[in-house]
Amino acid sequence: MSYGLSVASKLSGPWYQISGYTFFSTWDKYSLPPKVRRGAMITISRKQYDALVQRFGIEKLNGS
Repeated sequence: MSYGLSVASKLSGPWYQISGYTFFSTWDKYSLPPKVRRGAMITISRKQYDALVQRFGIEKLNGS
């Protein structure tokens, strides 16, 4: 089993796979920690990012 990362400008697509299970390792632009299995990413503005950090803070992972 494998997971990949696909992107689209809207939910109805078209979708393009940009990382993972493409058979071309040079195409892989993103990676996730080994225990992560699935999730979602969205594009947000810097203003939205700053508001989220102000509200929830940032937790360091794996001692980094």
